[in-house]
Amino acid sequence: MAQGPLGPVLCWDHTAELAAMANPAESAKFLALEQLWDSTRIPLTAAEVESLKESLGWMKIIYTMITLPSGGIDPASAAMTWPVRVPEHYLSMVNERQPAALILLSHFCLLLNTVDDFWWIRDMSRGLLQVIHQTLGAEWEPWIGWPLQDLVLCEFKKQNS
Repeated sequence: MAQGPLGPVLCWDHTAELAAMANPAESAKFLALEQLWDSTRIPLTAAEVESLKESLGWMKIIYTMITLPSGGIDPASAAMTWPVRVPEHYLSMVNERQPAALILLSHFCLLLNTVDDFWWIRDMSRGLLQVIHQTLGAEWEPWIGWPLQDLVLCEFKKQNS
């Protein structure tokens, strides 16, 4: 597997981590997201905060691996590794429909949008964002603005191609 399309995802040399930290525009957007659970807006346990931080860390790395030219990585494989890499506790939070976990899950759509041309991923982002938006309600819209904007831009690009 290390020699196949998942190789760069399974056995990377932390270059993507360094690149993620050096990407100021995306770093600022992800940092804003992290402020959600660093505030008193949502009561979270220390374990929940740690799960969110670890999940966000993986998202930043995978997003960077997909969006920056690094060569040799299969974007769809990389995108689909995020749900596998997140802690079990984070998945429990999503299952419980906790707002912070759902907001972070909405940002998974950023990864999905980069590989929407694969038939088995096509429109997955739209459906996921719709469900998250309906579950969270208008109160949380500002926190999912980036994924919503990215989805609209991706759909415009598809219409024009």
